[in-house]
Amino acid sequence: MIAPVDCIKDFKILGHLYWATKLFLRIITSFTNPKSKKIIAVPADAYPDIKIYQAYYNPKTQKHLDPQFIPFESKSCTKYFADQVILDIYDSGFMNNAHYFGVVSWRIWEKIICREDIRAFIAATAHENYDFYYFSGRILKTKKTRLWQQANFWHRSDLTTYTEKMIRELGFDCTLTDLQTVPGYYSYQICRTPLYRDYVENFLKPIKSKMDDLSDIQLQQWVNQDANYARYGDTVQVEELRKITGYPFYTKHAFITERLFPTYATLKGWRGKAID
Repeated sequence: MIAPVDCIKDFKILGHLYWATKLFLRIITSFTNPKSKKIIAVPADAYPDIKIYQAYYNPKTQKHLDPQFIPFESKSCTKYFADQVILDIYDSGFMNNAHYFGVVSWRIWEKIICREDIRAFIAATAHENYDFYYFSGRILKTKKTRLWQQANFWHRSDLTTYTEKMIRELGFDCTLTDLQTVPGYYSYQICRTPLYRDYVENFLKPIKSKMDDLSDIQLQQWVNQDANYARYGDTVQVEELRKITGYPFYTKHAFITERLFPTYATLKGWRGKAID
């Protein structure tokens, strides 16, 4: 019988191997794939029907902005991280007057291999009538995946029990660990604006509201558990985390919301195309 402490060590070893392999593939691809090399994109106003905002938080992160995106300064960081930015942009009315809309982070090129002009790619494939475009990681771009099952495994935590309950309360009958979605991560999606608005209003906002309901004690105890998120040089300091989440660790909030878009798109039957 394997002792619990040995299981934890095994999970940690698997996690280290995963991130080491991912870093290795990024390095190799940057040398072998011409698309991975950053090109100078035309300005953000060159494609008025495609609005992609890039969030930053301070002068330091502002230096990493790409000219093909519209800069958006996020005034505060919450436990929802990137999805809070999406909600702030939505509430500001910036989603209007665009055929396609999306939000990316100032760190997008650290996480995504593809470096081409994203709007040019969308414009060139518009005749194919895709509902949304997503970033997946080059290896998985055409393969559907059990997104939530993977989440439980890599986080060594239950991210599905109450999430599934909240989704069922919105009228969707599904088992998250069996649901196969496109492998879209990081909350980086570019979507037809009416559909993106539908997602925010009828899925992201209601689920966030449920997670913010302090009267639901059981849900609060569950969602505020440690999400077991730690990567090489990619974590916020403990003192900062206490200010953001109220705890010395990442809670489950952001790791639930970042998987909501591909979940909703799958449940609604939307057609997606990988960019990377």
